[in-house]
Amino acid sequence: LLLIAALGKGPYAPVKGPVVKTCPVARVATMWDAAQQELRRYERLGIDLEAAYRYIARHDEAGATAGLLPNARTRVSTLKKAFRTTLADVAELRAEWVRGAIPELRVVGCSDKLLAAAVADPDRYRINEENRPEAIPVTQPPRPRARATFYIDNVRCADPVDVWIDGTHLGQVASGRRSALVSDGGERTLCLIVPGGAQCGDRGTLRQVYLHDGWTATMHCNK
Repeated sequence: LLLIAALGKGPYAPVKGPVVKTCPVARVATMWDAAQQELRRYERLGIDLEAAYRYIARHDEAGATAGLLPNARTRVSTLKKAFRTTLADVAELRAEWVRGAIPELRVVGCSDKLLAAAVADPDRYRINEENRPEAIPVTQPPRPRARATFYIDNVRCADPVDVWIDGTHLGQVASGRRSALVSDGGERTLCLIVPGGAQCGDRGTLRQVYLHDGWTATMHCNK
C-alpha cells in the first residue's frame, strides 16, 4: 500500500497530492526492492511448507496417523486445512502484486530494470532538492461569483425606482410593487433612484451592501 501511495494511488495516498506522471524512482526503488525480497522469502517458505505438508499427507493416506493419539490426529486434520488456507493467502498476495502494484508502476514508467538499477546505484537516482527547479505557479481563473436573488420593496412609494448595481442599470421596480432581481452576490454598490431625481453618484445615492439570497431593501417615500 505504501508503494502504491508513492504513486498517488490507494488509501494512503495524499488527499491533495500532485498527479504522478513519471516514475518517482528515488521514492519507490527501496520499497520495490523490499517487496521483491518478501516475495522471494514467501516462495522459500512455501516450498518448505509444501514439503512438510506432503510428508504428513503421504503418511496420513498410508494410514500411519491412525495410531496417533486423538489430539495428534486432530492436529493432522487441522494442518491440512491450514495448508489450503495458506495457499489461498499466498495466491491473493501474488494477485495483489501482479494485478495491482505492477500495472500501476508500469503506467508511470517504473520498469523492473529501472528500479533494479536504482537499487544497485541509489546515488545516481537520488533527487537533489537544492537543484530541483522551482515549480511554476499555476494561475487559477477567478471563481465566478454566486448569483443572488434579492428584493426591492417599493410598495409604499408612488413612483417607480431604478435599481443600479456597480454602475450598471439592473432594472426598474414599479410603484406599489415588491420585485425580485438577480445579480452577482457579495459586496456590491447599490443605487436606488426615482426617474427625474438625483443621479447615481450624487451625495447620498450610493450604499455598500452585501447581496445574498433573500436580501431586501425597502423604499420609504414621503407622502
